[in-house]
Amino acid sequence: MKIWPLICALILSGCMSIHSPKEFRVGGPCEYEYHPGVGRIVSINPLPDGKRFEVSFEFYREDNSREERTHFLYDNHFQHPSREFLEKNNITVGKVIPGYLMSITKGTCTPILFSFPRLKDNRAP
Repeated sequence: MKIWPLICALILSGCMSIHSPKEFRVGGPCEYEYHPGVGRIVSINPLPDGKRFEVSFEFYREDNSREERTHFLYDNHFQHPSREFLEKNNITVGKVIPGYLMSITKGTCTPILFSFPRLKDNRAP
């Protein structure tokens, strides 16, 4: 009976060596193509917590083509924006913000992302 813990330990260590972390990689490395354009804010609605807002926008590429659907704007911490973030960046319905649509060209990461470099972090001075 005292041999069972040893057998279990050997089996577990064998399983761990068979499946190294490198074999379980999920996602990346990913590459994106950048498409310059602008986001236009179409709605700002408070969330039930009363502290954050659901902000939706349409994205127009430089060639004036529009993405087929609206998207949600997130702050620099991948959360719905706070009132402070909206005020600091003067985000209102109709505001146009220069940015990029990033579409994936290699890998299995998020298919599209948006970047708006001019938006300021709500924790920055």
